[in-house]
Amino acid sequence: HELQIRLSEGQAESSTLTYAADGVNTGVDPQIKIEGWRVEKVIIRTVAREYDTTFGVPGETGGSTYASAVISIFIARDAAGIFWKLMAAVYIAFIIGLVSFFMDPSKDSFFTGRLSLLSAMIFAIVINSSRVAASLGQNPSFTLADKIHVLTLIFLLMAIVASIISRKLHVRGKGAMALRLDLLMALVFFVAYVMINLIVIKMAAC
Repeated sequence: HELQIRLSEGQAESSTLTYAADGVNTGVDPQIKIEGWRVEKVIIRTVAREYDTTFGVPGETGGSTYASAVISIFIARDAAGIFWKLMAAVYIAFIIGLVSFFMDPSKDSFFTGRLSLLSAMIFAIVINSSRVAASLGQNPSFTLADKIHVLTLIFLLMAIVASIISRKLHVRGKGAMALRLDLLMALVFFVAYVMINLIVIKMAAC
């Protein structure tokens, strides 16, 4: 995030007075601490600010130019702690969703419970997404938190599809194949989810 402080000359025009930036001695007091944030760097630069008015100076026409300076303070979130606070519920929901692959879909009660478990985890992800949005504020861009929530929802929806396929295999008398499919899907889902998460997080950190 970039915080800008803009300064502008209010008396003499740039033909009379100009600003010179002292970049070497520009910085932030190291004793200033902002909870949850860290100051990356501070940059000061000078520019000439042009106006389409003479601000009522008698006898002058056209515009006017004044010296101005811009101080840019770059800050970044101290993200590790915040990330785990916001995303822990998502990862727990995914792990619980993986448990569904170990529930025998050949029995009606277990199959219903399997679908109910996955549906409950999807609902939990949606609720957590709203909580994260309230904590971080609305952002028009697709944030890291949004990507992880959507990714988890996709995996849980695929788990529901896999459960239905496993159920159909049991109905057709292919119980052994259904069992192997469930175990394979649990492993594939876990590995793929972890790998995609690492890629998404690494891309966001760059």
